Amino acid sequence: MNREKRLDLLVILMAISALGMFALAAVYVLPWPPAITGVGFLIAAWGFRLLKQS
Repeated sequence: MNREKRLDLLVILMAISALGMFALAAVYVLPWPPAITGVGFLIAAWGFRLLKQS
């Protein structure tokens, strides 16, 4: 598995976990910790996408 495929897999896994964190925040009405973690995962995934493109 080359570097690009690993980065793609990492981005997909981080996006799925971010969606899970948002769902956790919505279902259990825990507004801040899961939501902040989800946003952090999305920002990190976006950063990895930028790394891959450069």
